Amino acid sequence: TAIKILLYIACGLSISYLFIPLAWCLPMTIYYLKAQERGEKVSTAFKICTLLFVSVVAGVLMLCDDENN
Repeated sequence: TAIKILLYIACGLSISYLFIPLAWCLPMTIYYLKAQERGEKVSTAFKICTLLFVSVVAGVLMLCDDENN
């Protein structure tokens, strides 16, 4: 739940001041949310990219999340 909230906040902040990061933010957020719904595993590379491009805190929480390793 915390990851979802942080991803939404990061997308909202990206809209307000930068449009280019939004090109990364929205698709990554949508992919993660759909993977969560389907119960699919999310790769470590995706988690690191989320950490770099979307939200540091959400990325760290993803890396610490054992359910989607």
